[in-house]
Amino acid sequence: DIKVLCLDREGHLWTGNYGTGLTQILPRLFTVTRPGYSEYGNAVFSVKSSGDFRWIGTERGLLQLDRKSGRVLTFYGPPRLPADTVTAICVRNEHDLWIGTGRHGTWRLDPATGTLTRFQLGDEQLENSITSLEMQGDALWAGTKNGLCRVMLPVGTKQWYTIGQGGLPHNKINCILAGKDGKVWVTLHSNILVSFEGERMKKIPVSGNGNLELGPLAEDDAGGIWAGSLGGGLFR
Repeated sequence: DIKVLCLDREGHLWTGNYGTGLTQILPRLFTVTRPGYSEYGNAVFSVKSSGDFRWIGTERGLLQLDRKSGRVLTFYGPPRLPADTVTAICVRNEHDLWIGTGRHGTWRLDPATGTLTRFQLGDEQLENSITSLEMQGDALWAGTKNGLCRVMLPVGTKQWYTIGQGGLPHNKINCILAGKDGKVWVTLHSNILVSFEGERMKKIPVSGNGNLELGPLAEDDAGGIWAGSLGGGLFR
């Protein structure tokens, strides 16, 4: 059960899996990596590589790992973060890491100081159930169970996209990816891949067996967009 895809700077594709840790996909080899620390959780919901660190979100909090050794450097959980699943991670710069949680909204972390502050996206419960986070320049794109929100930083101006406001195919967002071509790609609770180019939104139906639902997204070196699905395989 693949929860998230991540392409690191060496060109290796990683998948975060429910209950089975990380899988590293090499051209002719699959490697499964388990954190080995049950107190931090083994279900991986989010992965982000930045500089010398790899950040991993589990059902119990946020892990900061050394990229070379894999050693756990810091664990962010209760009482610093609420007892919740870390569903999404994105990095704006070395002093501004964004964290999405399953029930308690978005949080900002300064890794240098360990300072955590909450950023309120909305007032409703589903607007604070974060499914995906992605940075594109100074725009933070946040996926929730009640729509897609674009936050312009550092001011914090919000623009919401939903079924009723902007014409999304569904309000439950599964994954967001900022492509190298400047487009923002979004999967939802549907078989439709959505792209944003500026203010222009495009909807691309993806054919598959049964009731296909697209999930995690990744981009390869050639600019190809890969989309995982919930039980329907991998699409490019």
